[in-house]
Amino acid sequence: MQRMQRYLMLVGVCGIALAFGPCAPTYADLTRMIQGIGDDVIATASERFFDFPALNNGVMTTAGNSDWDRWVRIPATTFLQSAWKNWVDYTVPQDPADALRSGALVRK
Repeated sequence: MQRMQRYLMLVGVCGIALAFGPCAPTYADLTRMIQGIGDDVIATASERFFDFPALNNGVMTTAGNSDWDRWVRIPATTFLQSAWKNWVDYTVPQDPADALRSGALVRK
């Protein structure tokens, strides 16, 4: 049943070529994909909308070395990316077979 759910998820994400065969991805692969997309969106929004120009040696620049960047924008971006990763880890189901292989689940 889990394999069927995984295949249907991949068809919905337009990954039909990877859904069948020996290279079928696991939930860990999907988690990495979703986390990567979210990290890129957060980084792009941070650079595009919150990278304010600052005066540096008489020139307005967005070089990333202003106090705003050091103390507000970069830590806020890192915090939001970490929060996104935690939310994805909590929300996306984990594959029990991966947990057994890693030793996280031990059958007694």
